[in-house]
Amino acid sequence: MGQDHARSLNQSTSLLLLGIASAAFDVGCVLIKAPFLRSGVTAGDGIEAIGVFVVLALFARVARAAGGADLPRSGGAPREGVILGIAATAFAFGHGIHVAALIGAASAIPRDS
Repeated sequence: MGQDHARSLNQSTSLLLLGIASAAFDVGCVLIKAPFLRSGVTAGDGIEAIGVFVVLALFARVARAAGGADLPRSGGAPREGVILGIAATAFAFGHGIHVAALIGAASAIPRDS
């Protein structure tokens, strides 16, 4: 009973951290528009680029907390792991498109000489 309670608490904490981090990075990349590194790039763009890796690490933590050490080894992947994998991939691709567009737009802006 104690182990089940600890696992449930770990899952809840992991999901809470994932939700807070995802919301913070999404809001931060939209609201923080201070110039950063070069013309056309903002601090919010940097937050978006770095935030993807932080949120993906939290996706992995949630998957580990959901599966634990007693995953079935003979059967296929558990449904939760597959769903989390698809969600993490979609999240990364979505933000990757934004970061690629940012890099393309920033490289088209002439530098001040």
